[in-house]
Amino acid sequence: MVKLLLVLIFSVFCSASAKIFYTTPVKTGTHMTGKALGAITGLHNSFTGVRVNNMHFEGADYKEVFNRINKMRPRHFMHGHVNYSSELESLLVNNHIVRILVLRDPRDQVVSFAHMLLKDQKMGTSRPALIGMDLDQVMMSLITESRIYDIWWRNIHSIDEYFRSYLSWMNTPGMLVIRFEELVGSKGGGDDVVQFATMKALSQHVGRNLSDQRIHTICKNLFGGTWSFRSGQIGSWRKYFKQEHVDAFKQVAQPLLEELNYEVDSNWGI
Repeated sequence: MVKLLLVLIFSVFCSASAKIFYTTPVKTGTHMTGKALGAITGLHNSFTGVRVNNMHFEGADYKEVFNRINKMRPRHFMHGHVNYSSELESLLVNNHIVRILVLRDPRDQVVSFAHMLLKDQKMGTSRPALIGMDLDQVMMSLITESRIYDIWWRNIHSIDEYFRSYLSWMNTPGMLVIRFEELVGSKGGGDDVVQFATMKALSQHVGRNLSDQRIHTICKNLFGGTWSFRSGQIGSWRKYFKQEHVDAFKQVAQPLLEELNYEVDSNWGI
């Protein structure tokens, strides 16, 4: 309740000209969120272009991210796959940057990320760590080891560590936390009422007071149509996970699923 109150108070002070930054783990609704924000604000989405090479920022990395946010072009907002840093949090809070975190069921994220990596590999993007790996092997690697994460992030050794490098953002004052599952609506296996409420909360958070009719229009056109879109379905892990993936995920990241309220125990409703 206190957290929700902080978000609402922060939203009141957000003007239409406030700078907006949102961060997401890879394949958790990054471009869908950008599409939503673009429709809400009329602004264009930009990427920070900064690769974070550690679980936490070192040296000037976090300052570089902030500098790019601060110098973003007129009529743009910015996003990145930026894991948590207390230094960056302070810069964003103290400079009244509008802040949004997007999360997703980590099991679905593994499936989506694995598909994207293999698609990129087929299109000629050279990733030596992926050579000779099929979908099952890529998913298992993302769940249990550092081999693929080492391409972009040092000191990430599992899906649990990858998601946990973002979770402290959830406790940042004024941070709006939304879920992929709340964005997709019925077309993605979600709920249209929840999608509408999420769009309304998002529009208020960034200082736009849109009519219900306008929000319904945004929701109607939100699903799909982004360059990285594949299927956008909630619970896709059930189609792709084999028993070995289920067992490995439970061993590595069962507490994570429970903390994020994606499961209440290790039964998974299977």
